[in-house]
Amino acid sequence: MDFVARDPDFAKRVRGSFEAQAFMRLIGARLERVEPGAVDIALDFRQDLTQQHGFLHAAVVAGIADSACGYAACTLMPAESAPVNGLLPPGAPSSATAPGAEE
Repeated sequence: MDFVARDPDFAKRVRGSFEAQAFMRLIGARLERVEPGAVDIALDFRQDLTQQHGFLHAAVVAGIADSACGYAACTLMPAESAPVNGLLPPGAPSSATAPGAEE
């Protein structure tokens, strides 16, 4: 499918936003492709990003997938739009808890 960007500067906007993401820098993610309707984010396997069995942690994979999907949508949005994929906004409590329970 051929997508048409509404903003001629979409790639610059996406790249600038990506570079501002501290988490992407922390895990070493990089933009591989930025086209209308398509964004690829890649990262090299690192031992410090694995879970207890040596596999790349799902949180890392989910993080780059979430950003890639959001930025793909962003490439088709007007210049004044931007996706927001954060769960704890600035000024929110300083920690998050994920309870796990079997019932």
